[in-house]
Amino acid sequence: MADLNPGKQAPITVKTRREGDTPVVSLSGELDLSNTERVRSQVDDALAGGSDRLVFELSGLEFMDSSGIALLAAAAQRGARDDRPSNIAALTSGGGRP
Repeated sequence: MADLNPGKQAPITVKTRREGDTPVVSLSGELDLSNTERVRSQVDDALAGGSDRLVFELSGLEFMDSSGIALLAAAAQRGARDDRPSNIAALTSGGGRP
């Protein structure tokens, strides 16, 4: 679990791969305000290659705060604007801190 130290980034791993022409962004660890810009940059890189959709694979995500949800929503809005849907795969029932 990430502590509340504003200078410290929560642990996250971002891996991008392609399934055919579709970029898949796999996230594991914790997605919060401390690391959303880093993730957003990698999402932008994945979209730069051109495709008709984007998939977020979240099975390894242990926690996501509202900034992570906003990142996913922004990607979906951007995709809708560009006629490129975003999909979320392997969402777990976790995601909250005790």
